Amino acid sequence: MQLAQLREELTELKQAQDLSGRRLAAVEEEAAGLFQELFQARERAQASESRESELAELAARQRDQLRQTQKYTRQPEAELTEQTEQAAMLLREVSVLRAQNTKLLDSTTPAVSFMDTSVDAILAQGAARLKETAVTGAPAAPTRSLVPSLPPEPPRPLPRPPARRTAPPNNPRQHLLPLLLRTPRPGSSAGTS
Repeated sequence: MQLAQLREELTELKQAQDLSGRRLAAVEEEAAGLFQELFQARERAQASESRESELAELAARQRDQLRQTQKYTRQPEAELTEQTEQAAMLLREVSVLRAQNTKLLDSTTPAVSFMDTSVDAILAQGAARLKETAVTGAPAAPTRSLVPSLPPEPPRPLPRPPARRTAPPNNPRQHLLPLLLRTPRPGSSAGTS
């Protein structure tokens, strides 16, 4: 009876061992699956961290590019504003010069004189002045000259500082400003340089 009981216990132990082995295999299989999932989750997390750092670097580069673009855009805007102001100043100066030129042309046209302007009359007038000076000892009152006099020369503009070159070398507008700044001086002919 003991033998039968021992066999029975042995059989139960074998069955329990088989059951434990199956359960252990199932648990090991489940653990392997969990380890696989954990490994994949870890890889996804690393990939996500890597992508996040790449995106942060990309955002930093794009911010730098945006700053550079803004700086590049502001510089031509400032140059354009400066050139617009210079052009407006030049237009004002041209209009002033035109007005002065018109005034000079109007004032230099000889007035019609009803006085005798012959050589004999001029000589006679000069002789009368000399005679009066000799008699009275004082110079004769000045008479109006028969030769029209030119109006006083207008003040010359102050020299300009040299134009600041801010445009790139291949900009065709940079060559126009020195040409616009050249204005003929009174008394010099426009055709000679």
